[in-house]
Amino acid sequence: MQDYFGKNADVLKTKKLYLFDMDGTIYRENDLFDGVIELLNTIKAKGGRFAFITNNPSKSVKDYIKKLNRLGIDGIDKDNFFTSAQASIMIMKEKFQDALIYAQGTKSFIKELKSSGLNITQKYTPEIKAVLVAFDPEITGQKLRTTCEVLTKLDVPYYATNPDWVCPVDFGAIPDCAAKSGA
Repeated sequence: MQDYFGKNADVLKTKKLYLFDMDGTIYRENDLFDGVIELLNTIKAKGGRFAFITNNPSKSVKDYIKKLNRLGIDGIDKDNFFTSAQASIMIMKEKFQDALIYAQGTKSFIKELKSSGLNITQKYTPEIKAVLVAFDPEITGQKLRTTCEVLTKLDVPYYATNPDWVCPVDFGAIPDCAAKSGA
């Protein structure tokens, strides 16, 4: 068996755990790449396991399960995922368990943060102790304004869920969490 670059990839047949990125790796937006379902079925048939890892926090694990089910991947649950939202929750709980955290992100992301027990706000208040920003395809001018207000007025730690400049989409890419100008 050869990999994409023509190198021997037989060693992959001996592995028991496979980790897959999602955006641009198993799908692009709402199009599953050819061969993904067959690959996952082969892994299962040989007694292996797989997990989806992503630094795209725009969907909760529940929403990712629904998306992959819609794309034809069945038989998955929360144990098949590790997202940057989950990693961020772990960090926020460790550092700011009971503190008020300002978060900028999608409705799904905010819901996941709140359901984890974190004290989350999306409004400016001087009681904020940390800022957490995520890739947000639902971004609005008001969200940007509030995030800027918090970061300008308060001397609090700033966290981002991922360092990506762009997120792959069907026509190319869109700005991601760490987007910057080309200037």
